[in-house]
Amino acid sequence: QEFVDKIEKDGSVHNIENRLLKKDGTNIIVLENARIIHNQDGSYFYQGSILDITQRKHFEEQLHTNVAFSNRLLSYFQKKVKS
Repeated sequence: QEFVDKIEKDGSVHNIENRLLKKDGTNIIVLENARIIHNQDGSYFYQGSILDITQRKHFEEQLHTNVAFSNRLLSYFQKKVKS
């Protein structure tokens, strides 16, 4: 719905993340970019792209988890050194 609201209001959308359900039942995360193209007869259509960023998002989550773990580990050892 965010996509439709924004493109109808602004005429285009840039870098909107969305979750979509594939035919096989799996969820993917996509990045959407599009604009409205108006024809001379008053009709219009959307032109744009959808990029699957599922793997990138999983890597970002994994990186965030690893950074949080590293920070906790560093904090633990800093306390041990001070003791």
